[in-house]
Amino acid sequence: RERRRREKREVKEMKSKKWFFDLTVYKKTIARFWPLWAAYFVIWLIFLPLQGLMYLRMDANDLNGFGGSYMESFARYTVASRAGNETILMLAMLFGVLGAMAVFSHLYNARSANLFGSLPIRREGLFVSHYLAGLSFTIVPNLAIFLLTLLVEGLGGYVYMDGLLFWLAVTCGECFFFYTLAVFCGMFTGHILALPAFYGIFNVLAYGVYFLVETVFRKFYYGFTGFSSASSGVVAWLTPIVRLGRRTATDLWVTEDGCRIFGLENVAVYVAAAVVLAAGSFFLYRARRLESAGDVVSVKCMRPVFQYGVAFCAGLALGMFTTAFLNGEEPT
Repeated sequence: RERRRREKREVKEMKSKKWFFDLTVYKKTIARFWPLWAAYFVIWLIFLPLQGLMYLRMDANDLNGFGGSYMESFARYTVASRAGNETILMLAMLFGVLGAMAVFSHLYNARSANLFGSLPIRREGLFVSHYLAGLSFTIVPNLAIFLLTLLVEGLGGYVYMDGLLFWLAVTCGECFFFYTLAVFCGMFTGHILALPAFYGIFNVLAYGVYFLVETVFRKFYYGFTGFSSASSGVVAWLTPIVRLGRRTATDLWVTEDGCRIFGLENVAVYVAAAVVLAAGSFFLYRARRLESAGDVVSVKCMRPVFQYGVAFCAGLALGMFTTAFLNGEEPT
């Protein structure tokens, strides 16, 4: 009897472990939304490895007697240019929001939200499992494309690791940021169609408000020519598509002595911001009410902010539209 009492006392005193990851939820999410990450993989497969195979075949045929110059050009310039143009930015923005809409789609339907809420898994485990699943939609294909491109360059006899690593760093960094931003926006709404709307607005909000306020000041304040360059620089940082969309934001210059890499610090800043946004999304998910499924704004304390913010921006925009429609003149 004493032994049984001791065992019961030990069972009561045992602390339950907190699991922050569930492998079953992760694998089910990956399998359920496989067309999404498969489409992303195929797009980059066409852009890099298959294009490299085309150059490899051209070198094998040696039509012009250049002796491997096609493969050298692909390894030294084509791969790096993919990281410096708008291809990465557009794909990261598009598949970031699509991934967030897919893996957290259960939050926007009352039946699905209640189903996941009834599972014997802590909310922390549900968030981390779904978040990592969505992040894998782009990060894992990026690693696969990196290895395939490296293999193609190896077959061609010219491996330029600096360009490949530069492409991988920029691609993974931007995918991580835009996906996390979409997840963060998704925590403020209970409607799946409101998520891409919030995501698009937050991407251009700083630049839009800056442009509207500057336009109003130019109309009503004599002698005003614009804000300082420092303020425009801050606005550019707060508008990722503007900062990362510039040609000089991320670049790799290939020279005879090696290469010069520019702009990785820009990507690093947004990666650090994504870590903060991921932590914020984690706590918002924990405090989220399941009954908010279907609401446009799921966080009650943020509803006045959205209402007054929309009213402020709409007032400025409609005022500028009216002024432009009347050619700057007062109505008679």
